[in-house]
Amino acid sequence: MRTPLLKVLEWRSFAAIAVAMAILSIGAIAPAFAVPPTVTPSPGYDARLAEHG
Repeated sequence: MRTPLLKVLEWRSFAAIAVAMAILSIGAIAPAFAVPPTVTPSPGYDARLAEHG
């Protein structure tokens, strides 16, 4: 017979593993959406273009 404490500990460990797997899977997908540095806006470059134009 299992005590209620063991049931709670089992549920918490399962929940902790599920959360860890979710965080790791999001972390594995996140780099796919990264923007290359050439796409990010550059205020200095835009200012130099405005001076010449």
